[in-house]
Amino acid sequence: MTISFDLDDTLIPGTKLFETEKRNIFQTLTGQEKIRLGTIALFKELRTRGHTICIYTTSLRSIAGIKLMFYSYGIPVDKIINQQNII
Repeated sequence: MTISFDLDDTLIPGTKLFETEKRNIFQTLTGQEKIRLGTIALFKELRTRGHTICIYTTSLRSIAGIKLMFYSYGIPVDKIINQQNII
């Protein structure tokens, strides 16, 4: 099964109401965005169960940048859809 997640206000909290995963030095130095606490565990569990993970966003973030962000957290994604792919 393919499971899709939106970035803004879902995986990347828009407010400080949600706790985030800890960032490593690489993520801090390269300005990687913080992701919501529990995302790493959830994605790993979904992957273990054989699901495909898709990320979508209407932002203009690059596909490479999004892949790098998730890869830096140790959670590769299968497909990314951004504003540039929608047009």
